Amino acid sequence: MAEDSAHTPPMQPTTEPPSTVLHMLLKTVLEDARKRDMSGAVRVPAGLIVLLDMSLNAEKTMHYLEDAIDRLNASVEPKISASTNPILACLAELEKKVAGPLLNASKHAPKAVWQTPLPQRTRPECLSCL
Repeated sequence: MAEDSAHTPPMQPTTEPPSTVLHMLLKTVLEDARKRDMSGAVRVPAGLIVLLDMSLNAEKTMHYLEDAIDRLNASVEPKISASTNPILACLAELEKKVAGPLLNASKHAPKAVWQTPLPQRTRPECLSCL
């Protein structure tokens, strides 16, 4: 008896994932007892067979397109990295040159444009010039 309890499968989850339209159609066909022959075989409506065929074709097309995208990415990536590597090397060299002594650390460093106060506008005495 103790061995039987050790091999019991886990409980099924109480929530079900949302069904697709195709799964709902299959479920209604398979659960309907009137659609079964005397031998137990299920009679599937022709419309559902067409839907199943279309679904399989769409899935094949999706896999083909995913493979095509992977092949394109594999062929484009070396070209992109070959053209961007010199640019990245130049940027790294420029960053090293700029990373020298900081101007902001000096008390004589020029203020940035956004840090300088704006001059106060005076109101004209004669409003006719506006």
